Amino acid sequence: MTEVYLLFYQAALQAFINFNKFLQRDDPLVPFVHERANKFVKTLMFKFMKITALKDKSSVLDVDFKNIALQAEDSQLFIGMTTQQKLAKLFEEGSITERNKKKFFCAVRKFYVKAVDYSLSHLPLNDDLLKEARWLSWTCRSEAQLSQVQFFTSR
Repeated sequence: MTEVYLLFYQAALQAFINFNKFLQRDDPLVPFVHERANKFVKTLMFKFMKITALKDKSSVLDVDFKNIALQAEDSQLFIGMTTQQKLAKLFEEGSITERNKKKFFCAVRKFYVKAVDYSLSHLPLNDDLLKEARWLSWTCRSEAQLSQVQFFTSR
């Protein structure tokens, strides 16, 4: 089972790597941090939650991600294709039991819940400055609103 857990971590880690690479860029990031942080948390949520639990929410902060009823079934959790194949192979061979599979999916669920919980408590998702900073980017000026500029001038 250790190999299955390691394969899962390898698959799940990609979202963290992508967000980390974004944060380590050399160009100015302030206009994009709020959007990318929200996208990162939403990416994590999509890996273990039902689509219906996320589709009508305006913010990731409004999602009741700890509610098991809003989470996907074990077979729908994102564990990666390689992990899925290895798990199926081990089960077919009789190397693992149904109980082992249940325990694995329980650990996967806990991993995602903990990752989202940590992200929500440590990322600046409610930071007004970052919410309004989008207009600072030349590429986003056409989407800028006067209220965003006024936010900065009134400080």
